[in-house]
Amino acid sequence: ARCGHCAEPSLPCVATTSNLYLGNIFTKVWLKMGGVKVKKRNEVVNMPLKPSIPAASLLSEAQTIQFKKMFNQQLEIQDRYACNTFTIHPWRFLMLMESTLSQNNINIKSTHLEGSGAAHCLCPKSVSNYNDLDVCFYLESTERHVLQSIRHAVAQTLQQCVKYSQPDCFASAYDIFDSYVHKQFITSDCHLNEPSIKPNENDSWALYSLQGVKGTPSLDLKFVQKLGRPYQFSVDSFQIVLNSQHLAGWFSTEGSKLQTDISIEASTDHSPEIFTKEHKPILYNSSFSDIKKALNHLKHKHIYVQCESEMAKVRGGGLLKYAYLLAKGWT
Repeated sequence: ARCGHCAEPSLPCVATTSNLYLGNIFTKVWLKMGGVKVKKRNEVVNMPLKPSIPAASLLSEAQTIQFKKMFNQQLEIQDRYACNTFTIHPWRFLMLMESTLSQNNINIKSTHLEGSGAAHCLCPKSVSNYNDLDVCFYLESTERHVLQSIRHAVAQTLQQCVKYSQPDCFASAYDIFDSYVHKQFITSDCHLNEPSIKPNENDSWALYSLQGVKGTPSLDLKFVQKLGRPYQFSVDSFQIVLNSQHLAGWFSTEGSKLQTDISIEASTDHSPEIFTKEHKPILYNSSFSDIKKALNHLKHKHIYVQCESEMAKVRGGGLLKYAYLLAKGWT
């Protein structure tokens, strides 16, 4: 892994940390530290890092086509018992979810596609496949009760999806929620085992994961009030801005604006004619300091972090992803 602030790209230094050990894969992490001079092998002097640069850009025509293919594919979501499924296009699910949030007086600032799905859209050669679509809803309210009420909105949305695929299903919204949500997590107000430990004030979010059948991407829904670390490595930092009204205009057969009373109807038009130049361009950004560098890292399969101290925070799932990228030939 490397540091993103490379003032002297040819000058390596060695950093070791107990948090970066996984079998025999790595015991030393080679970092190219920008703004850092190496006195001795294991002695470094930190210098001021460059300030963050606002990062935003527009998808190219090829990237836009890739994006539309991803959101117009048909997802088949299965329950936890692998007995029942329902099918829906990601863009339709997004419209239903945003409509339900609005009906429950939950306002969102923006909605993004993140993770491997965003990386695949930007550079399919480097990220040839993705296992899930990570859709993040950034909430306006920071009140705790709003985050807890998200569960009800997700349950209502799933109930609409299931009733369309299974008209004879009369299960309640929460029964359907318990059946189809494979994984759920919400940041706690206090530590479960030690109530005296204060919660992380930088994190306030909820996650609900829907599992796709084999060969179909899963759908991960993340509702964010505050997020301490938005990414692990620079290739994870991309966010494609989603606009449900624009998606409705692209994919709906009528081409009309999204109405307040959304109903699920089978999309029958998959022709290229719906991909017209009249549609507004798609914006994407990066929480990394420099979007051009982050894109270069993605293109050349480089694993970069923002600074040396960030490497000590890579653990758990991030550590496993680091090992996975190494196994895939990333450097």
